Amino acid sequence: DPIEAIHAMIMQMSRQCAQDGCCSGAPISAVALESSNTSERLRNACADGYQGLQDVFAAKLVMGGFAADRAASLAITINASIEGAMILSRTKQDVNSLVNVANDIKTLLQAAQKP
Repeated sequence: DPIEAIHAMIMQMSRQCAQDGCCSGAPISAVALESSNTSERLRNACADGYQGLQDVFAAKLVMGGFAADRAASLAITINASIEGAMILSRTKQDVNSLVNVANDIKTLLQAAQKP
């Protein structure tokens, strides 16, 4: 079930964050934010990294019965939500943002799955 798999992955990220004091994670965003205006090569590498993640999410959703275009759109939402939650969790030094995103993405995907 792709919905459960994505939820479990984000929850695992929250457990890892709790374990390491929210000191790691969101490595693409750190580089992307610092280099997107100064290095085309790094910007492209970050864009490719994000696209790779989105492709994995989209493929998982398609395998679970989502239409390809809807899966691609949801994959962007999933990726952006995780990245934002990682930044908030690191800044606040707590996992609540990740847990909230895990649960809200699950709810969103369940609603999107219904005909």
